[in-house]
Amino acid sequence: LFDGVFPKNGAAYDNRQKRCTFWPHKGTKEWMRITLPGEETVHGVDVYWFDDEPKGGCRTPASWKVQVQLGEMTGWEDVATGCPVVKDGWSRVTFEKPVPAVSVRLQVTLRPGFSAGICELRLR
Repeated sequence: LFDGVFPKNGAAYDNRQKRCTFWPHKGTKEWMRITLPGEETVHGVDVYWFDDEPKGGCRTPASWKVQVQLGEMTGWEDVATGCPVVKDGWSRVTFEKPVPAVSVRLQVTLRPGFSAGICELRLR
């Protein structure tokens, strides 16, 4: 997810593209956690979704939000909800205020009957 390799010409359906998917889960709520090496200030998140339409079973998600964990023993706090979903491009979220975090989590709601995946992820 952090290899700096992006789909060519917006071809997020390219099955040669490295990615992480929630397959075979479909229509469910899923999450992905990024554990940081220590406390870091995070300003936003960029996600390039994997979508293998028309033949495959992955689509951009129905919705997603970003949560952070402020300390090792703390709960998760929403920092961005109602995040934009962009197909064949970057879905970008910039937080109202930068936050210090030890972990960042994406909460992803999959479309009914479909899974989803991520080609590339950037924390800012």
